[in-house]
Amino acid sequence: MRIRLIAIPPQFTEVDDVLSLWIGKKEKGKKVFKPIPRATATLHVGPGPAERLGIYAHPMPGLDRKVRTVIAAEDRFGNPGRFDPPIDLQLEWEGKIRTVTVETTRVIDLDEPKGIARLKAIVPVRSLGAKNNITNGLRQAESYLVTGNPVWAQSPHGTTAAFGEFHWHTELSGDGGCPLTLGLRSARDHLNMNYCFPSDHTPSPEKWVYTVKIVNQFNAPDKFVTVFGWENSTSQGHDNYYFTDPNHPVKAFGQAAAEYKKPFEIQDRLATLQDSLDQDDKFIAVPHHTNAVSETYQKDGTPYWHPYTFTRGDNFHRLIEVFQTRGNMERNEYTDAWRGWYHFGSSVQDALAKGYKVGFTGG
Repeated sequence: MRIRLIAIPPQFTEVDDVLSLWIGKKEKGKKVFKPIPRATATLHVGPGPAERLGIYAHPMPGLDRKVRTVIAAEDRFGNPGRFDPPIDLQLEWEGKIRTVTVETTRVIDLDEPKGIARLKAIVPVRSLGAKNNITNGLRQAESYLVTGNPVWAQSPHGTTAAFGEFHWHTELSGDGGCPLTLGLRSARDHLNMNYCFPSDHTPSPEKWVYTVKIVNQFNAPDKFVTVFGWENSTSQGHDNYYFTDPNHPVKAFGQAAAEYKKPFEIQDRLATLQDSLDQDDKFIAVPHHTNAVSETYQKDGTPYWHPYTFTRGDNFHRLIEVFQTRGNMERNEYTDAWRGWYHFGSSVQDALAKGYKVGFTGG
């Protein structure tokens, strides 16, 4: 039997799926399904033709006074791609010009800028292959101009500016797909982030050991910083916790959770815990999709997750997720189409009104 399938792939590469045929038959009065040997097909999702030129520069020089910058071929969705044939482009940085060749991803170090600078890349149209394009460039005669992000020689108030990601899941979570190693490698080598913190759903002790091993392998001070994190889902909403000690009391199944009959309902005690910790052992908590309720319900009619319960500001809620795929959580009512889907009285503005002093993230 031959079956023809037409599949529409996701926008993200490396999210493979395996299809298999199963046959059902009765065994001891029950219908049992078993896979048919050799009747499987792997659907591999790879990048499309290169249609973008990504420029990702660290927003400040490192300790070596160099600005680490990644120049990347990308498909139309931003996945790492390949220029075929490789392209020659001119890079302009603070009046200096040099020529480089890019096929997939190239890492370069730029000199410390004098003030605020942006890397500019000039791509001759004639250097592009028949399947390649530069859709994120400004057409100028016979070339495209692609401009990178701003880079500071020194940020205001002497603080350190950095790019990174707080909230994402891996193969260790039911709503994740790619391996933890692939996610961290993509953040470091393609998106050129300064930091990246995974936050899988309530990892088991075995999964936590694996997470700690991988996170430690990728941690490189002043180059690519990783810390430990996980997502706690409770009747009071969702928090992501982040800390630098893998044996921190607030880790899943750790000391903080062991004190309760419901191990993860620990929000009421977090302030007391934070106050008792040394400075190096502090943690931060980042609430997310605060104003939303799950679309699915348990057998007793209660939702699987709830809006966030804001009480009063504290010293460990330093950030809040104002936007993610479930929409805008900034406020409860919207007069525009700014993706405000939920209004349960747990918006970011509600948190600010109750005394929370937080910065904003998008997840």
